[in-house]
Amino acid sequence: MSLLSIVLPCYEEALSLPELYKKAIFITDNYDIEIIFLDNGSKDQSWEIMQSLKEKERIRFIKLQTNKGYGFGIKYALNFCNGKYIGWTHADLQTDLFDVIKAFELLSQKINCKSNNIKYALKGKRLGRKASDMFLSTVMGFITKLIFFSNNLYEINAQPSIFDRSILNSLKKTPDDYNFDLGVFLIANSKKYTFLRLPVLFPERLYGKSHWNINLISKVKFIINTFGGLIKMRIKI
Repeated sequence: MSLLSIVLPCYEEALSLPELYKKAIFITDNYDIEIIFLDNGSKDQSWEIMQSLKEKERIRFIKLQTNKGYGFGIKYALNFCNGKYIGWTHADLQTDLFDVIKAFELLSQKINCKSNNIKYALKGKRLGRKASDMFLSTVMGFITKLIFFSNNLYEINAQPSIFDRSILNSLKKTPDDYNFDLGVFLIANSKKYTFLRLPVLFPERLYGKSHWNINLISKVKFIINTFGGLIKMRIKI
């Protein structure tokens, strides 16, 4: 069992895969980390490229034929993880895969320093974002705080996202769409996990485009849909 398992959900990220694979080799060769590439129903050449890459002991490739949502794909892939801690990060290179190394080192330090059975949840804290995106995150964090009365629930969509493996038992309650991160975050908060924050850079995307953060209208829709998701999860959790 590795200390940390990371899922890379790839939806039409063919251009990013070669660089991601190089970084994955370095990470898995030098750290107790496994990385699982998920082709989440892509329509581009993502799966063909994955098949051309060599699997290793700690690098695997899996595929869903149909995209049923960001959260659905991650939940599926997490079942293949062997780590004591499990998580995911985005595959668009806007989040650096090497941030997983920083997360691993922080977790290792915390685990080695504590004799009691603390369960950790780790989230990135994004730096270098556009003012409009920072405003959006601030608004959503404020709304979430009002509904759930917690100071932990901010920068919910920052990556990497890492949780104690015990979270797997509760993932059926989480959404299949982009509200998945929020759902897992809320469950960890309700279970009194100890939260860690990792500062990470968040530059512009190198390839492709966002599937939701397109313009002002898309951001308004995102807020409305997330607010609806918050209400539903407030009832469930």
